[in-house]
Amino acid sequence: MSKSFRLIQWIAALVLLLYLVVLTKNIVFKKDSVRYYKQYFARDYKRYSVSKGWRKANTIPFRTINLYYRGYQHNNSNATYNLLGNLLGFIPFGILLPLAISWFRPAIRMFVAIIVLCLGFEMLQLYTGLGIFDVDDLILNTVGAVIGYLCFFLFNWLQRRFF
Repeated sequence: MSKSFRLIQWIAALVLLLYLVVLTKNIVFKKDSVRYYKQYFARDYKRYSVSKGWRKANTIPFRTINLYYRGYQHNNSNATYNLLGNLLGFIPFGILLPLAISWFRPAIRMFVAIIVLCLGFEMLQLYTGLGIFDVDDLILNTVGAVIGYLCFFLFNWLQRRFF
């Protein structure tokens, strides 16, 4: 393995870590106030239960997407932001993980990693009460990461074939 390739892997790993921190902040810790989270975990979290979270959860595939598509959401810019954010926000994961860690280059390993990450975020929201479990988010996040992986795969194939 060349030194330049190892350097690219190290840079990709650092960018991946930074990306995961930003992603966690945007998905789980949406509020900018540290005081809010201190108060939430000191007081409100004690009254929260996972069963309450399941009652708010969307477990029906494409329900939220259909609501947005049919215009039942009052704020269309919010709907577009939510849909595109869930899709585009995970594309970097599909590119950075196999670039940083070559073990994840086979499609099945990458797909498992994608599912684990996306489901992990949804379950974290469910168990902490800091968000709502939505199967549509899981679908969009997974599709976004798969698009990223396909971009990585295509670029890697083109590089080996023509360079």
